[in-house]
Formats: sequence, structure tokens, C-alpha cells
Amino acid sequence: MSVLGVLGREQELEALHAAVDRGARLLTLYGPAGVGKTTLAKAFAEAQHRLPVTVVDLRTIERLEELQAAVAEALKIPLDPGGDLGLALKERGALLLLLDNFDGLIEAAAKSIERWIEGNELVLLVTSREALGVPAEFARRVPPLPQAEAAELFLRGARRARPNFAEDTEVLGLVEALDRLPLAIELASAWCDALPLSAIAAEVRSLSLLEPVAAALAASAGRLPAEDRATLAGCAVFRGTFTLEDAQAVFGPGPAVARSLAVLVKKCLLQVEFQANGATYSLLSVVRSFAARELTEELHARHVRYFAGRDRADARQLQDLLAAYEHTDDDVLRCKLALLLDPILYDRGPFDRHLVILERALEGAIGGMKAALLLARARSLRVRGHTTKAWEDLGRARALAAPELVPRILRMMGVIARHREDLDEAERLLIEAISSARANGDEACSLRAADDLGIVLLDRGDLAGAERQITLAMDAALRLGDHRYQGITQQHLALRFHLAGEHAQAEALYTAALERLVFAGDRRFEGWTLGMSAYLALEDGRIDEAEARVERALGIYRSIGDPRTRAFLLAPKVAVLAARGVLPEAKVKLLQAYQGLDPQEDRAPLRALAILDALLSGAGGAEPGEGPIEVQVVARISRALNARGRVRIASDARWFEPAAQPRVSLVRRPPLRRVLARLVRQHREAPGQGLSWEALLEAGWPGERVSPGAGARRVYVAIATLRKMGLGAGIARVDEGYTLDERALVLTPADGSLTEV
Repeated sequence: MSVLGVLGREQELEALHAAVDRGARLLTLYGPAGVGKTTLAKAFAEAQHRLPVTVVDLRTIERLEELQAAVAEALKIPLDPGGDLGLALKERGALLLLLDNFDGLIEAAAKSIERWIEGNELVLLVTSREALGVPAEFARRVPPLPQAEAAELFLRGARRARPNFAEDTEVLGLVEALDRLPLAIELASAWCDALPLSAIAAEVRSLSLLEPVAAALAASAGRLPAEDRATLAGCAVFRGTFTLEDAQAVFGPGPAVARSLAVLVKKCLLQVEFQANGATYSLLSVVRSFAARELTEELHARHVRYFAGRDRADARQLQDLLAAYEHTDDDVLRCKLALLLDPILYDRGPFDRHLVILERALEGAIGGMKAALLLARARSLRVRGHTTKAWEDLGRARALAAPELVPRILRMMGVIARHREDLDEAERLLIEAISSARANGDEACSLRAADDLGIVLLDRGDLAGAERQITLAMDAALRLGDHRYQGITQQHLALRFHLAGEHAQAEALYTAALERLVFAGDRRFEGWTLGMSAYLALEDGRIDEAEARVERALGIYRSIGDPRTRAFLLAPKVAVLAARGVLPEAKVKLLQAYQGLDPQEDRAPLRALAILDALLSGAGGAEPGEGPIEVQVVARISRALNARGRVRIASDARWFEPAAQPRVSLVRRPPLRRVLARLVRQHREAPGQGLSWEALLEAGWPGERVSPGAGARRVYVAIATLRKMGLGAGIARVDEGYTLDERALVLTPADGSLTEV
């Protein structure tokens, strides 16, 4: 069996071998159509060398008599007059008998084949779409491939079809659409000689390229009773996971729904996942595409009405809410669905659909529903930097709103006033929002407005006042069980301690905030928190940790598609690169960040970038002072990096002095001293021009002969050691190799006088 055949199946093979070693004699591999049961079974049969192997394909066999005849023919053994194989199998001796595609025989023959293993050395290996359910059975469910192995399987198939096929970022999405089923992957990849990946992905949804998978699903469905086939079709109306209660609400109540779901799970046509509070169900994409052929408009309409009628929704229901929104032509239902989708899309994305959904719903909205949608659109516009349009929406919403919506509108107006750096107006609006929310009994709005007021006070530099407001908001979030706002208030309280220089307290709060935000699923705030905590790590000199945090944050925004917030997060990336002395790349990232912001709307983040720009150009650290928190945090890191970077170095490299740290002697480290001396000489002769590792190897270890790999590693270790000893960003990496950072270093002649570079 080729490696291709067992790709990603090591655990399943180990489980089969272990079962046989423990004495199991009836092994069943079961799972959905196309998951690779036959391939895995044959791989196991070839891998074991103890028993001879016979394979019998039972695809067209449905009766016990036909099974016995097929096995007798394959083994070339006689049947006794009663058709029993027991005696003949005993005489046949040791054997591994692979009964492939046993699905249609479970009711007719499962108990009979269990008796075959009595009194002989026979091992039965069965593949089926459901377990046999007999006592002697060792049953192992075969899952879809892991994502990496599924992508590798697709790439191998694609390169067989088109030898010059290059890796493509769309492959991961495509194999997920194929449910990571090996048969579906192999069928789809074979079309790479004729179609681009986008076309293959489109055809996958209709199963037009996956006829063998569709045929296998049709065979499985064809053996179901009519009521179970109807339930399978009904399940296809759900796009995400669903509960028994969801299914009963859409299909109609009754015990028949529960029984049918159980049957579909047993036959691997439906997936189930158990949690502490119940179970959720889902269909594989290919099964849904197959089953959806039988969906009726009435079922679609019931699905829309069910989801539009909810008071609230959670992220688990996102795909169903989106499907219901797209399927309805009713203006009122569309507005209800858009309002249910709004908080999920605002926190998690996909952000590119958020505004589109709200704007389409607004076309048919009236009255209070229109006011709520205008407020939702204003929130979405605000985080994209379109505060002028957001302010207009809030004014229109206030004119239409019922009294209970007014506090939320006032609160958002206060947030926008703060964004515009009109702190007096922001404070007035937020205090009014708190008062109005309390009068309406809206504690959730009151806590949010109190938290926002805390941010305004942080902008003013009133750390004590900010702590009082944010703590009040945090206490309210705890009372309400609002995990998302518990995380947000913890992040804001971390900022308060960060700005006060109390780093241990800030670090603990950033960590706690991240845990809450991940639990609540707020991807946007998770990224912001990572960005701010990256600044803190950098300020403490933990460059690697800072870089890991900012890369994780940028990864979040690449996946959910929020380009403006990504521009904000490029600022800590620039700071990390500056700390490492990688100035050319830092300047590129800085330019990208500038390009991602609006000069009219994003004044505070642009001021923060200007501070970093000055740092990169050698203008020194920013002065402390009040201002938006993002400006204050970047000013702190600018001052820290500027102070940390200034190092005194003896002209003969016998010693160097990191800023505010003891002198480091290199007298007893000759190779390191010679490497640093060569960098000093290069800086005097050709400032900014790097030295290759070969040049530094010759300087540090003159005359020694080593392999290129060993030499490069030796220089890398030497540079890393000098950095850890205190040079830090003083050694920069440029295209040609390594150089002394002209912004960060001060050279000192041997007599101790200073000469700035």
C-alpha cells in the first residue's frame, strides 16, 4: 500500500493492530461515504504479515445466502447443504477475511458472521457505514483526515493532474468544503488539469464533480425508511450545528424526530457532538449538498420564521442566520435577522458582510426597527473610521427611537466624540447615557457607558477616576454574567496600570482579559488586547514575546478581514522591528500602516504612527503627556526603546555599556570581541552597510576552516550572544548582513570620551 493510501491514518492503524494483539477477531471500520474505510482496511491487511488475506467486495449483495456464496467462491471452499460456512472456515485455517462494503447486510447477516469466528483462527475485518452492533465486535469510527494531511492529499492529486500545480492558499478552504473526505479530495483534485480552484469549489457544492460520492450517498439514503429520508432532507436546511429542539421546532414536534436523528447518526449520515448541556448535530457538507436536493420551500420558510423569531442568537447559529437572511423576501423578517446577526458579525466577522447586511435591511425598515438598524450601522461605521457617517446615522436614529433605545444612541455618540478627541462632549454624552440607561433599567448599557467614560478619563490622564469607572463597569459585567465585557473592562483596567508603569498588574490583567475574550469569541477585541500587551512586553524588553503577540493579533485580522484595525496593529509590529534594529522593514510596515488610515478620521492613531516615525528617524523618544491612550502607550514605548538602545562601546571593543546597566567586558571573550570590533570598523568605514557572515566568521575565528552551515551558525550564535549580553537592537540586520544600528548606538573611544554615531 502506498504512503498516499495511509496518509493521516497512523492512529487508526495502531488501534487495529492493538485490538488484534489483544485478541479481537471481528474488527469493523465504519464511517461516512468516502472517508477512506476501504483504503485503510487494505492498508492494515498489507501491514500485518501474520495472516493471509482475502478481500470480498459486497457492494451489490444484500442477502445472507448471497454473502455466504460470495465468501465461499472467494476462498474456494464448499458450502454445506445448509449454506453454513462454519466448518469450512475451520478447515481453512488462519486467515484475515476483509468484507468490504457490508452496509446492506447488517440486519441480514451481522449475527451470522459473528459465529464464523468461533473455534478457528479467522479474523474478520469489515468496512461499513455503521457499526454491526454485535458483542464480539471491535468497532472503530474512521474520521475525516486532519487538515494538513487532507491538503497534502489534494496537492498530490493536483500535481498528478497538473505537474506544475503550485501551492495555493485556497486549498485549505477547498478541502474543508470537501469535509476532508479522501474520496472527495481525490475526485476533486483530478479536475485540476482542466479547472481553476475557484471553479472546482463552485462545482463541489453541486456534487457535479463527485458522482461516486453522490452515488454512495444515494445508496445509503435508499436503504432508509421514508420518514428517515425526510428527516435527512430536513437536516439540510440547517447550515451550521443544530439541536434536537431546533429540529423539532422546524420539522414539527414529536418523538419521530428524535428517533430519526438517532438513526441518521448510527448510519454516519449525521454528525453528533455531546456537551455538558446536551448534544448538537451537523451534516458534512457533501451530505448536505446531496440531501438539499429534497428540500421544500415550506421547510425553508419554517427555518426563516424560526430563526427570525428568536429574541437573541449566538455564534453557533451564525450560518443559519445568514442563510435565513438570504432566503427571505419579507422586509420585517429580514430586519429582525439583521439585528440578530449584528452583534455576532460585529464581534467575530465576516466584517465584509456586516455593513452589506445592515444596509440591505435598512431599505425596507420603518419606525423603531429602523432606529435600531441605524444604531447598528453607526457602530459598524465607527469601527471602520467613518465617524461622520456614523454621527449622521445616530442623529436619524435618535429622532425615531423609542425611549429604551436612546441611552444606547447617546453612548455611541459619546464614543464618537471621544474618537474625535472632543473629550468634554464625550464626557457629557456618556454621563447622560449612564443616567438615561439607569432610568430605563438598562444595566448592560450603563456598564458599557461607564467603561467608555473610563477610557475618556484615561485620555485625560486621570488614572484614579478611570479606575473607578472601569471597576464599576467590571462589577456590573460580573453581575450580568457578561463574559465579553468582563474581558473588555479587564483590558481597559490593564491599560490604566500600563500607563502608570505598574507592569506586573497590567500583565496579569491583559492575560485575564485575553482568556475572557477568547471564551466570549470577541475576535476584534482579542486582537486589540494582544496589540496593547505586545507594547507592554516590548517595554519590558521581552522582544520575542512581544513579536509573538503581535503576529497572533495580525493573524486574527487576516482571518476575519478588518483592514483598518489591522493598520492599528501594524504599529506594535513597527515597534518590534525597531527594537530588533530591522529598520528597513520597520519603515515598510510604517508606510503600510499610514496607508490603512484615514487622515480626517484617524487622527489619534496617525499621531501614534508619527511618534514611531520619529523614533525610526532618530529624533528621540516622545515626551510624556495626556492624549488618546494609543498615543500615550506608543510614546512610552518610544521613550523606552530610545533609552534602551543607546549603548557605549569602547573603540577597541574591549567593553560596552548598555543604557543604565553595568559595563560588560569582552576581554575574556576574544571571538566576540573580534566580531564586535569588526562591526565597529565597518561602521566607521561604511556606515549602514552590513557585513556578511563570512566576513564576521573570518574576523572572529581567523584562519579556521568550517563548513558553510557551521560557519553561519557560529556567527548567528555570536550575534545572538552579544544581543543577550546587552547590545540588543544595537546590532541591526540589513540586506548585506549585520551592522551597528546608526540610530541607537554611541561609540566610545578607549579613553572614555563619547562620539555619537
